Order: sequence, then structure tokens, then C-alpha cells
Amino acid sequence: MAHVLLIDDEPAIGALFAEALEEAGHRVDVASDGRVVHGKGATDHYDVVVTDLMMPNVDGLEVIRIVAMANPRARILAVSGGGAFVSADYLPIAKELGAHVVLYKPILPDDLVQEVARQLDAAARA
Repeated sequence: MAHVLLIDDEPAIGALFAEALEEAGHRVDVASDGRVVHGKGATDHYDVVVTDLMMPNVDGLEVIRIVAMANPRARILAVSGGGAFVSADYLPIAKELGAHVVLYKPILPDDLVQEVARQLDAAARA
């Protein structure tokens, strides 16, 4: 399966999503903010990056920008639970920066797993 980087500043959500993805057979690395993508080669080995948008230190928009440039083959899923106003502002920007899909929280873990599978299928067809 895929190697997934999951970035979310809410530990409970990160753990829940990671467990669901691991049960689906994926290898998952979890981070609490976007600092993890800084550094040469930091994202080269990921097939999928799932990032929250609203996080301290390095936000999801910066994560998307960095990953899209550093690892263009990675599928990027942007997730936001910042409310309708924040989501309306940030999710379209996330798309412009390179997110393949934008998802609104709350999202069920099974729905995230299905979206990751869809993105992997899309990458295989490309």
C-alpha cells in the first residue's frame, strides 16, 4: 500500500485517522504541524500527504506549497474544520497551491480511507 504523511494538530484526530489508514494497510507517519515538511528530501518518500489547514507554526497551506514543489507525485489532501468562513477562504487556496482534494471536517475515518484509495488510483492512472 501507500506511505502516508498525516499532519493534524489535534492528537485525537491524528490518532483516529492514522489507525483507520493503518488498518487499510497503509504505512502512516503522524505529525502535529507542518514543520515536518521542511528540509531537503523531507517528503520524497510519501505517496500521500493529508494535512489540516489551520495549525500552529507551519500551516497547511505552506505544507501544500512545499510538498507540491518537492514531491509532485505525492497526492495531497487538504482537510479543514475551521468553520464555514475559514473553509470557504482556505480550501480554494489549497486547491490552487496543489491540493488534489479538499475535505471538510468532520470527516469519518472510513471516508478518508476511501478518498486516499481514490487518490492512489488516480495517481496510478496518471
